[in-house]
Amino acid sequence: MFAKTARNMTRRVFFTSTGAAALSVGSAATARVPPGTDISYTYEVTRSEDEWIAMLNGEEYAIMREGYTESPKSSPLWEETRPGTYLCKGCDLPVFEGNWKVVLEKGWVFFEHAVPGSVMSNVDGPTPEYGAMADGKKAVIEKHCRRCGSHLGHLLIVDFDLLYCINGASLTFEAQTA
Repeated sequence: MFAKTARNMTRRVFFTSTGAAALSVGSAATARVPPGTDISYTYEVTRSEDEWIAMLNGEEYAIMREGYTESPKSSPLWEETRPGTYLCKGCDLPVFEGNWKVVLEKGWVFFEHAVPGSVMSNVDGPTPEYGAMADGKKAVIEKHCRRCGSHLGHLLIVDFDLLYCINGASLTFEAQTA
């Protein structure tokens, strides 16, 4: 199983240092909610933990099902520039289009928009590594797949732009054919 290490915390340090915590949500008593656990919503695609483990490698499972973050530049998708569609690796739902992609040297996959109706939001926090204050009232906006609940990433302010900061391990890419 993929373990949470200092290597995986790099993006959290990045968020804190770039002011991404400025895009935070106040919440008096919010707990970190793992992807797919919102009992008020029934996902179209459901799998047992054994099915998810068989389908995903250790890092993909840790990111998509446990909400971890990949290391910067660990996915080749961060610098992909061809036209095409990005799909949720958990269920193949189209979630982002290549023409909305923003390539930044930071090493994750950034988008200006998601395909309408494809992603949902959740409160991810309070998470001190993302800049949560000692009072525990700050959090970040987690983005997950509307169809299977897999964790994709977060909605953040990056270089003064509001962007979806997505783990490449949560996506597959289909290049546009001529």
